[in-house]
Amino acid sequence: MRRLLTERPAGLVPPGYADWPAVLAAALRKVDEDVEKAAGGDVTRYTWGRSISRRSTIRCRPSCRRSAG
Repeated sequence: MRRLLTERPAGLVPPGYADWPAVLAAALRKVDEDVEKAAGGDVTRYTWGRSISRRSTIRCRPSCRRSAG
């Protein structure tokens, strides 16, 4: 994952996003929404375990698995 986020290969930008900054901005918006919903926006009351769910699982195509390893 670190390599993927560091190198940000253009060919692995998920469908629906223009580029890696758009992917990261969407991820940060999602975390912000989760903090708002789970802790009323108070990040000091938020636990990361609450953000893990089936819908937040990272989906990686086979080519991503080979490249990011």
